[in-house]
Amino acid sequence: AVVLALRQHVLDMFKPGVKLSAVYQSATDFLKEKSPGLEESLVDNLGFGVGLEFRERQLLISADNHIVAESGMTFNLSVGLENLSNPNAKNDKGKVYAILLADTVQLTDEGAKLLTNNDVSWKGIAYTLETDEVELVDKDLEVLEETSTSLREQSKQQRQKEIQKNMAEEQERREKQQQLAEQLRVRALAKLEGREDPDAISAKAAERQMVVSYKSGPSSFPHEARPGRLFVDMNRETILLPVYGMHVPLHITTLKSITKNPELGELRLNFIAPTHMQRSTTSTGAQKQLSVVEKAVKANGNRIFLREATYKCSDEHHLNHVLQQVSDLRKRVRERELLRKQSQGLVKQDKLVLAKDRRENPRLTGVMIRPAIGGRKSTGSLEAHANGFRFTSVKGQTVDILCNNIRHAFFQPAKKSLLVLIHFHLVAPILIGKKRTQDVQFYNEVMEVSRNLDNKATSHWDADETQEEERERRLRQRLNRSYQEFSKHCRDSLPIQMDVPYFELGFNGVPHLIRNNVLLLPTLNCLVHLEEAPFFVLTLADVQICCFERVDFNLRNFDAVFVLNDLAKAPISVTAIPMQHLENMKEWLNSADVKYYELARSLNWASVLQLIRKDIKAFWEDGGWAFLDNQADEEDEEDSDDEPQSSDYEPPSSDFEASDSDSSDFEDEDEESDYMDSDAGDESDDGEDWEELERKAKRADAKKSFGDSVGGRRRRDDYSDEDDDEDAGYRSKKRGRR
Repeated sequence: AVVLALRQHVLDMFKPGVKLSAVYQSATDFLKEKSPGLEESLVDNLGFGVGLEFRERQLLISADNHIVAESGMTFNLSVGLENLSNPNAKNDKGKVYAILLADTVQLTDEGAKLLTNNDVSWKGIAYTLETDEVELVDKDLEVLEETSTSLREQSKQQRQKEIQKNMAEEQERREKQQQLAEQLRVRALAKLEGREDPDAISAKAAERQMVVSYKSGPSSFPHEARPGRLFVDMNRETILLPVYGMHVPLHITTLKSITKNPELGELRLNFIAPTHMQRSTTSTGAQKQLSVVEKAVKANGNRIFLREATYKCSDEHHLNHVLQQVSDLRKRVRERELLRKQSQGLVKQDKLVLAKDRRENPRLTGVMIRPAIGGRKSTGSLEAHANGFRFTSVKGQTVDILCNNIRHAFFQPAKKSLLVLIHFHLVAPILIGKKRTQDVQFYNEVMEVSRNLDNKATSHWDADETQEEERERRLRQRLNRSYQEFSKHCRDSLPIQMDVPYFELGFNGVPHLIRNNVLLLPTLNCLVHLEEAPFFVLTLADVQICCFERVDFNLRNFDAVFVLNDLAKAPISVTAIPMQHLENMKEWLNSADVKYYELARSLNWASVLQLIRKDIKAFWEDGGWAFLDNQADEEDEEDSDDEPQSSDYEPPSSDFEASDSDSSDFEDEDEESDYMDSDAGDESDDGEDWEELERKAKRADAKKSFGDSVGGRRRRDDYSDEDDDEDAGYRSKKRGRR
């Protein structure tokens, strides 16, 4: 009751304009008046101010602080008594106790406003720390038991839900991986037999299904589209059809043909529809269309398909204009698909078509290019034009990059790095200065990479240091915003897609061409490292399988080997990946439809691929990469059989035999018995003297040297992870078939 009354007294007199020392003195006077003697037990301070830091030392409510409280200040008000005696305590720990009430208080013009309106009764705030030495009321015990039981049940249910969820996700992932393995085998056999690749058609169908012309809906339609008239959006590659006064967008890839009847003034558009599946034809192009429609029908269920549309217009000029636009658009799409297939053969770029109005052209100024034009840092401006980009340095040097020569484009903001950049991975290398390169990058530094401190010590409270950090933060935001707007315009107006790396999935590793531990970032279609040269860009479309090696949770790192579709090329490896990133990599590869395998050891991929290339058709007929799954199962069985069992153990060679059993007896005594530990099964309660221990040590050394050199053979556990016997499973399969 005294503490509650003291708390209310402090709240009543704590107002703006009162010194903090006066608040403490008033509390002391109140205790002298109401309960003489308790003023000596008052705590040293009645709380502190809350500001930029949780505990502001200069706003301590004590007898020595004469700062005047102002309106708007917030305090943590702590009223309490300490070093109180309890003569009725049952043990020494309970003879001295303390009482403390803490509240959050805000000062207003009317007075102190309590922000923590909680129960301050004894039952609401009292608790005991060592309940085993204090007798609790039966009711309190029941409440504690019910609360503890409820918490345990909730925790148990939560763990069970998480386990079930993880098991379901893992099962789903395994099923998808099995499907990917079968699809990979079928696609490879179809390619070897000269048949049409079924997944190539499904990939085109999936690409068409994924095309979304206007993600924002009708609000993003072009303003030039007039109601009741056909309109062709060249930027979005979409035809806007007027249907009942509304525009219906259809992507150009859904159009089968377009014809014009000049006598009737009609324009007829034929689209790919499910009815085409009922037609029997032998042409390859028609078969492709049938497969596309089948995939579309299977994916979209019972949706309504538009087969054809006919429009009449008295304005023949408008019909000719629409027909010409559609023809140009279809030509552009066909050329883009053709260039995508034949991109490997491109060496010479086309001519850059400059924009008509360069003042409204999107531009990035003050950017640097890598590799540099003149051997040093080259600064200039980057402009987007009709069919590509042009970089112009301050010295007037230019570098043109055509869209049809860009395989991948990346925009990486400065989130966890010092650079904000736009990176182009080209189809065919180009010449910049005197250097042939396939990767071109435009970047800005958001802060100084290196700084000369001149041996000057800086402080956290240094005003210049704070201003410098604020300038760097604003520069980072401004550069990220400008690069993002530029990439958005390029994505909308040019036939390229800007990939943004997933920083949350990034991991450290050592790519085979870089030989340094760098940060690797997955994207939608690639695995990249773009911050430092040499750059690393791995396209997932070129990857056939991914093999995780040295997957042992007793190790800290593992390796990832990416086998390419072209088996004549060497696999791409990334080593020294931390083990905690294994699950994230599995999930990412599974979402990208890449088959992966796990092995506890490393393979000699040069010999494995050499065996596969000798008879690649037989390799796929025998199950393809299924031997990697079998090898992983064998390794698991070997790990489970590592426990010593005298009845099942078989020595690795007849030259050297030893038993791990504690009760082993040697019936044949020969020269090898000198190297064996014949006392291994002898157990005695008496201790051994130094001479006996020394003799055993000598025999153990002789045994070790003999085991390492006998017959020029090595023991099973001496083989390293690099041995060629890892692909023995595939060799045995080949021998059995022959």
